[in-house]
Formats: sequence, C-alpha cells, structure tokens
Amino acid sequence: MDQAAHEDLKPLYDWMKGPMPVALLMGKDSAAFREVLQYEQQWKGGHTQKPYAVNVIIAKDLTDGIRAIAAESLVPAVRTDWTTTDPGLQAGLGAGEVKVIAYDAQAGVLPDQVLRDYTCIGLHPSDLTLRDMVRPRYNGLDPIRQAILAGEEELMSTVYLAGRTADAHKILVRSATVPVNVGEDFDPHNEDLVEKITAAHRKLVAQAAGITLTHALSLMGTGRIEKDERDHLYINGQPLRDTGARIDEDNILLL
Repeated sequence: MDQAAHEDLKPLYDWMKGPMPVALLMGKDSAAFREVLQYEQQWKGGHTQKPYAVNVIIAKDLTDGIRAIAAESLVPAVRTDWTTTDPGLQAGLGAGEVKVIAYDAQAGVLPDQVLRDYTCIGLHPSDLTLRDMVRPRYNGLDPIRQAILAGEEELMSTVYLAGRTADAHKILVRSATVPVNVGEDFDPHNEDLVEKITAAHRKLVAQAAGITLTHALSLMGTGRIEKDERDHLYINGQPLRDTGARIDEDNILLL
C-alpha cells in the first residue's frame, strides 16, 4: 500500500481522545465479556494509555453472573431491553459517554437508531464464514450444539463490525479454534449427554470469544482498525479480508 492510500484511511476511533468508552450489552451468558473487563482492570501499559474503558454494562436481566462481574470491575450495570429503543438504553449509554458498543449477538438485534449513532461490534459463538448458500450455517438459538451435532471437528467465534442489516456486517476477527471432543460413545439421541458435552464446549468457546473480543476492542481503541472512503476496512494498515483476521492458538493476531 502506498503513502497516498495510507493518508486516506480514517480510524474507527481516534485514540488521541483517550481510552475508547465502551458499553457491554449482554445476554444471560456473561462469560465471554469477563475477559474484556479483566484485561482492562489488569492493564499494565506503563506510560501508555489503556486502549478502552468499559463504562457501563447493560443487560435484559441482571443475572447473578452479570452482577458479579459488574461488582468485580466496579462498572455500573443497567437492566433494560437493549433490543428496543427503551429510554433506559439511551440513558445508560449517555451516562457512560459511550462511543462503542460490544454486544452479544445471540441475545438480540440492536435497534436501527443505536446502529446509526454508535460503532457497534457483535460477538457470535460460531464461525460466520461457514455458510449454507447466503446464510450462516450455525445461526440458530444454540449454534454450538448445532455444530457439534453436525459433526464439526472445530468450533470458533466471530467478532464483527455491525451494519444496518446482517448482510452489511463485516467480520473483524475470528477466534482460535476449539477442538470438538465428544468421546467414542457419543450418542446424538441422548439429550442429557448432548447437553453435558455442549455445556463443556460453551465454556471453552466463551473463553476464546472473550480473548477475540478483547483483541478487537484493543485494536480499535488504539486506532489500528481503519476504513477508507469506500468503507473498506484495514487492520494495522493492511486490507482486511472478507474472512477477517484470526487469533491463533497462542492468542497471536494473524492478518
């Protein structure tokens, strides 16, 4: 890429304005977001400012798990339905002076007004590059269970920049793979066994997803995710492929 092309790039967040103010919009499962909060709390950048600051947690239901991580991280938690234009959502975002929203894509779809007013990052517990015709292959209520029953040997999660429609989403980063281990005696008709195995893999996928979301927020908060005048995305000055960047098994970013 030449110098002229570099000059045309605009960061999604201007890091000169300080740590990027973030809201976390959660569903019932808060495990993946814990990594994001812990990274911020444990930031040891010396004289370098931390890349982001989680200023508010918003959830439809303040479960014990969500209350616990909010208390641990000293971040206010607001209970409201963030899939609607509920006044509580706007109040929570405004109080947190939020610029970027990271949300659990399995828990719902953001309102158009929110997508217009904020930079929004979705977290989905599947590899969104796997598609059947035009739709993601595992996009149901329980994509991890779907993938295991379909015989997938690896699981992944995806972090994407949300567009106004699903077709407009742009994949930013995909997680390291989580090997599927069902054992030799796996019986897909044994519901108790299927749920036990799925639950174990959910925890592993959530951990990988949290690391991936942390990478994406850190890249954005340091001005390293940029776009050109045609809205093509770049990471570290390199054009982003349709399949996004990857996190390897050593948690290293691969472009």
